[in-house]
Amino acid sequence: MPRWFRRYVGLESAAAEIRTYETELIPGLLQTADYAHTLINSSNPEMPADEVANRLKVRTERQERLLNDGARLVAVISEAAIRRMVGGRAVMSDQLELLVDVQQQAQVEVQIVPCSAGAHPGAGFPFVLLRFPDDVAPSLAYTESLTSAAYHDRQADVETYTVVFDRLRATASSPAESAELIRRAARDLQA
Repeated sequence: MPRWFRRYVGLESAAAEIRTYETELIPGLLQTADYAHTLINSSNPEMPADEVANRLKVRTERQERLLNDGARLVAVISEAAIRRMVGGRAVMSDQLELLVDVQQQAQVEVQIVPCSAGAHPGAGFPFVLLRFPDDVAPSLAYTESLTSAAYHDRQADVETYTVVFDRLRATASSPAESAELIRRAARDLQA
């Protein structure tokens, strides 16, 4: 795991709330193993099998910590991400099923920004907001590139990302409507 991502994993595990916006892919905390495996292999086909296995293990541990420790996750996802074919029909079908199922967890909320929403705040700029218990650290925004990450902890930056996230949630379909969009995407895979 790259050093810059190791820092993020530590911060994520301390967060009380994780708010994530994704434009192209399903957020890492909500990916099935097969979906994640496909992404890891597509980013670096020559990656040794033991490194792939380690990255999958870290992702699984992050998911388990989220679902067991009760941190709140609010995921706003572009419809493009649930329509993008990653790993074939079976992999995508399982991935979409997980997205619907995980909403049964009280601390997980998924909203889809439908393609019909048109231009919206945050278009093309995925990010994560981490909110910590008061005694741990101030909130921060996290963005990632191919080779590094940026941690935006200046109050003005965090406020900007927060406003954009709130606007994205207002633009997105409700959680119930989003579940139906996900189910529709899954049915379209069967057609």
